[in-house]
Amino acid sequence: MSHTISPVGWALQFLQEIESMQLLKSAFFHLFLLTLSCAAKAAQHKNVVCSHRPAVNEEEEDLSSEILGNHDADAGAWPWLVSVQIASKDGTYGHTCSGSIIDNYWVLTAAHCFKAKVANNVEKIMLVFGLEQISRFSKNTYARPVAEVIKHENYNPDTESNDIALIKVTDSILFTDYVQPVCLQNQRLDIAELKPCVTAGWGMVEGKGKRTDILQEQEISIIPTAICNQGDWYNGSLSDQVLCAGFKWAGPDRCQTDSGGPLVCKVLGAGKFYQLGITNWGLGCGQRVHPGIYTSVRKYIEWIQWKTSKLSEMQVGSERARMASSPLNINDGIHSQTFGVLTVVGLVILFI
Repeated sequence: MSHTISPVGWALQFLQEIESMQLLKSAFFHLFLLTLSCAAKAAQHKNVVCSHRPAVNEEEEDLSSEILGNHDADAGAWPWLVSVQIASKDGTYGHTCSGSIIDNYWVLTAAHCFKAKVANNVEKIMLVFGLEQISRFSKNTYARPVAEVIKHENYNPDTESNDIALIKVTDSILFTDYVQPVCLQNQRLDIAELKPCVTAGWGMVEGKGKRTDILQEQEISIIPTAICNQGDWYNGSLSDQVLCAGFKWAGPDRCQTDSGGPLVCKVLGAGKFYQLGITNWGLGCGQRVHPGIYTSVRKYIEWIQWKTSKLSEMQVGSERARMASSPLNINDGIHSQTFGVLTVVGLVILFI
């Protein structure tokens, strides 16, 4: 027995089919927009390179070790430098240590910055980016709360061995001309090929007096560990997990509240700075035959990768990008083709 659909029934069925198609189109279109958004974010992240210093004219920059001592740093000169600030009893935050940006969410610093009980409460810690003057925030300065602090499992506060820590922020770090990640040393470098090596911070000058208000920079030299381990120097106490840097005689050095800050050296072949060390300890500040001691970043690359799950493309791909002969590599082509296909598909879905 056959059934005949009435004109009204046929019309209702047709409207239902149209509605179903509209819902399907809407779902595909929203998926298309989401895919475009993710692709745009990925492209934006991919375009970020480490040790970029957009606020500095490096051709005119004068970093000379002929003039010893600390000097005011230009705004944006060291865009990866971070002020680690801890809240006091009255709720105000004060600079305690320094650190360096290595990724969108991670800052590298020293484990000994978190010896104090209050420093183990992430709610009491604030990271300040783009800071030039401790007493005054500029338009280039902003802060981020902390989500997590990871100290090395084998950190020894008595010997300061394995003095390295990672800080994760709650919200992604916004990269600007004054806030940028630093490249990490991931292979052995020839000391002769490193010039200049620079440290920067707001620490006390020569270990006495008040902390400096304006960011200070200074050029120092990497000193072979064999020399620093001599009897009248550090008498064999230095392991291969640290670097010795400063001057053979009295000269510039990092002092209190500079802990955790980066020691960076310019690699001549790469044309940009790489972080070799993390400010650790020393006997006094700038004293004769007692240069500063820095945790060697290269020795802890695998630990950093493990704790952060992975280094971002800006770190892992920095060497590949430097060695690439063409500005457009295979991955860029694939991303461009994928983006183009998605755009065409999205437009077809929108207008059918």
